[in-house]
Amino acid sequence: MKTLEEIRKDLLQIRFYQKHKAVMDLAIKSVGNNQVLDLVNKYNALMTSAPAKLFSIYAFLYIEGYSQEEAAEKLYYSPQYVQRMNARLLHFLQDRLKEEA
Repeated sequence: MKTLEEIRKDLLQIRFYQKHKAVMDLAIKSVGNNQVLDLVNKYNALMTSAPAKLFSIYAFLYIEGYSQEEAAEKLYYSPQYVQRMNARLLHFLQDRLKEEA
């Protein structure tokens, strides 16, 4: 079972990939598939069954790369609420990963 810290690290890898997607995709075409792409696809598949609010937190924080404060502003939430929702997201992903194993 993945720990919450391992899931956080995975999400940071996903955020990095998304932020640098154009360059990463060019490198993947030249060099070959990188493990980060597998990670992106795995987590994206897990998120297809997420409740809408968790899905939006995932999209804003890890696909679009907004900080929690920026996401709060865009979503009209308080930063504390985004922080709580991110914690729920981590637990949601941990539960789904546990089910998968």
